[in-house]
Amino acid sequence: DAITQAKNLYAKFDINKDGIVTRDEFAKCYKSFFNDTDKNLDGLLDLLDPNKTDQVDYIEWSKLLAPADLPRLTASCREIGPL
Repeated sequence: DAITQAKNLYAKFDINKDGIVTRDEFAKCYKSFFNDTDKNLDGLLDLLDPNKTDQVDYIEWSKLLAPADLPRLTASCREIGPL
């Protein structure tokens, strides 16, 4: 389901598996998964890290990534397949 896929995608972005996605981890993974990186990355990071902590926690992630967003998100993926 969409919630599980959103959680799985967060886990993929958490490169060192510490439960927190840093801005650097997010940028690196976003660029590897999505085509529209240049125009959306900075704004997206600002939304995901509104307090400028250099971290994206799962709560902020899940607030921003609603199940209804997944079709739009997957449309800009570099490859076809599960998140």
